[in-house]
Amino acid sequence: MSFLNKTFIKVLFLSLLLLQPILALPANSDITPYNATYKAKYNGIDITATHQLIKKENGVYLESSEAKSVLGKISESSQFIASKEGDLKSKRYSYKRSLFGVTRTETQDFDWTNKQIIYTKNSNSKKLRLEKNVFDMLTHKLQIRRDLRTGTLASSYPVISRDRIREYVYEIIGQEILETSIGPIRTTKIRRVVNSNKKRETVIWLADDWEFLTVKLVHLEKGERHQLDIIRGRVGDKIIIPLKRIIETPL
Repeated sequence: MSFLNKTFIKVLFLSLLLLQPILALPANSDITPYNATYKAKYNGIDITATHQLIKKENGVYLESSEAKSVLGKISESSQFIASKEGDLKSKRYSYKRSLFGVTRTETQDFDWTNKQIIYTKNSNSKKLRLEKNVFDMLTHKLQIRRDLRTGTLASSYPVISRDRIREYVYEIIGQEILETSIGPIRTTKIRRVVNSNKKRETVIWLADDWEFLTVKLVHLEKGERHQLDIIRGRVGDKIIIPLKRIIETPL
């Protein structure tokens, strides 16, 4: 695969990383449905990313996202439940990439009773040991935002990434009034912590007043900058609106 194709795939995947507008709610509260639309560009090509969360039957939630352009699309989804204790338990995670005429699919089926995950890539499957409190790529961001409610983050988040468990570490940078397409929004700014030798950085801005919905993401790697920005969104039955501007008048 060419470097250009790899970079384009990365931009589309980053749009999915951006689309994790999870809910800063008490553990025993319902999870609020939401949807959001984001924009980005790659070599002048427009990329649109959409995301939504809905509640299904029997307490199961479905979170789905899609990033697409004229060259293809990437989609992912997660079905999960929230236990009475507040633990997030994934049931099934899926990922599909269709770019440049090539399609790749991955699924993770979580069997909490037998403590195993069935990981399938295209038509090949393997079993993985399921550790306690392991997240998929979507639910770990839900847990991050639940933690942000208390003003702290866990030391790390164990995540099933493809066929292995990886530890994801984040840190809070601070608060910022961010100018967006919607208008000014009060945000908390966090950064994923990686080995300095990897020379990459991912920074995410989350809307404090809108249940920590992600409103901006910037990824820097190998001298390239990729950025995604919210266009519009809704949390529950409320459309996201900006902060009121204070206009100073001379005395």
